[in-house]
Amino acid sequence: MACTIGTAQDTNYPESLRMNLTEDGSAYMVGFLAPQPNGTAVVVTPGGGYKQTSLDKYYAWAPFFNRIGVSLFAVKYRMPEGDRTKPLSDAGRALQIVRDSASAWHISPERIGVMGTSAGGHLASTMATQAPGGIRPAFQILLSPVITMGRVGAHQGSVERFLGKDAANNRLRADYSSNKRVDGNTPPAVIFASTDDTTVPVKHNAMAYYEAMVTAGRPVSIHLFPDGGHNGTSLVSFRYHRAMEAVIEAWLNGLW
Repeated sequence: MACTIGTAQDTNYPESLRMNLTEDGSAYMVGFLAPQPNGTAVVVTPGGGYKQTSLDKYYAWAPFFNRIGVSLFAVKYRMPEGDRTKPLSDAGRALQIVRDSASAWHISPERIGVMGTSAGGHLASTMATQAPGGIRPAFQILLSPVITMGRVGAHQGSVERFLGKDAANNRLRADYSSNKRVDGNTPPAVIFASTDDTTVPVKHNAMAYYEAMVTAGRPVSIHLFPDGGHNGTSLVSFRYHRAMEAVIEAWLNGLW
């Protein structure tokens, strides 16, 4: 496992570490350790429709999380190309590494959560609902998440690339629809989305997950904005970004 110290090419905000998640380095994790840690960490899986993904946006998010004492780890996971075990194992590996290194990085193993955008929100919510107990995240922050893989309201490209040859299998489509996997052990969630999102319809995704959490009696908060489309919630230039930061800070403080 490679680990290097460096600075992002397109930002002035410094990385604390970079670690390979696969032997060939096709999946890796970039860490931003909080200077004054409060014990909380968030493992981020960016979006990209399971076709591509970039960590760029999360260099911009890292200063906020670090300022409130939260260490951030952004995951460059492999694209499934029909093999869903690739992104699932990369996300699981990242969570395991953060847990295993918790003491060295001044993180509480009980305060490691996930954050995901779009298809990365699907990956994050899958970790929250299906990961083994040892690496199950303590909380989830979902931005315009892909949730359903059902026949109505799904982002078809994400379904096809994640499930591959099994995309026609209704049982598997249900198994990987995170709203259908919520139970009494699902960690608390805060969800952000824009109601004008036509790429990943709010009704069948963000709202469906919120309703499933409420039905299961799990702690959940949802914040819907009138504009921003599909990408707005992940951008620091989003007109409601400061409001999102305030909600996230207050919400995290309320968990412990």
